[in-house]
Amino acid sequence: MILYYALTLHQQIACMLHKELFAPHEQAHLYLSNGNNIDEEKITRLKESGFFAEVAVMDDQPTWSMGNGKDLSDKAALDEVLNEVTELCYKSLLFPIEEYSDIYVAADHFPFGMVMVYNNIPYHYIEEATSAYCAYYLWLDLIHKQKIQLSYNVSQIYGLQGRADCVIERLVDVDKQFVKLDEKEYEKVTDFSLPKLLKKISEDAKIRILNCFEVTDKICTDRNKKNAIIMTEYLAHAKFCSWDEQREIYGRFIDYFCENMNVFIKPHPNDYQGTYEVWFPESKQIDKSIPAELLPLVLEGEID
Repeated sequence: MILYYALTLHQQIACMLHKELFAPHEQAHLYLSNGNNIDEEKITRLKESGFFAEVAVMDDQPTWSMGNGKDLSDKAALDEVLNEVTELCYKSLLFPIEEYSDIYVAADHFPFGMVMVYNNIPYHYIEEATSAYCAYYLWLDLIHKQKIQLSYNVSQIYGLQGRADCVIERLVDVDKQFVKLDEKEYEKVTDFSLPKLLKKISEDAKIRILNCFEVTDKICTDRNKKNAIIMTEYLAHAKFCSWDEQREIYGRFIDYFCENMNVFIKPHPNDYQGTYEVWFPESKQIDKSIPAELLPLVLEGEID
């Protein structure tokens, strides 16, 4: 029996692809961290997709308050919290941890991943997002500045993002790493590219994945012109800039790079302002709920 643990849509798709291509005859359970809002309909669709024997939500979010008021740079204090986190995560498991033959963790800087690392339980690390593996030190710097004590100190003492000693394999999109990795970081690495894997699965599997995310409509490009897609980030919502500045950023993308082109805009799921079709009436907006990883399955025609 295989255990998969995921948080984001990217990670859920990664688990589906791994199960379909590398463990098609094994039974598997998918556990979703409740760090994102997960409704019952989504759970039902994931179950009905046929990739997993069971899909369950892991109630792991109380983890983040467990270290409040403690100096987690002290290993004894950190270990005390991690024992509590272990107990919390194990309560959500459908089977005892020992009954799972293989464990795949797509977000090992989230609670269940930290449990694996702290308890020295062997697991396969799935890169949490494309190129995230090489961005480890940028992430460390960010959480240090944000004073996210638990993640930072677990990273410093035990290692996260695939760096722990108990990691069996690192499933990473090798071609997309934007920082050169040292020789040690390439150990145990297996190339795991979602775009490449989507081309390898059967048509039936593609349909089941699309149905799971309620993607029903094809996106047709117009070959009378060149076509471009702009993939937005939630800059204003994350307080990196104002709404006016965000509009100017993407307006300049269109002005400088997309002249005389059909422009499709795919908002990030957390890009809540939702006014691109008002800002840029000549563009076509793609439903932001469609995972960007699935665009190759729904685009009919070429993107220039």
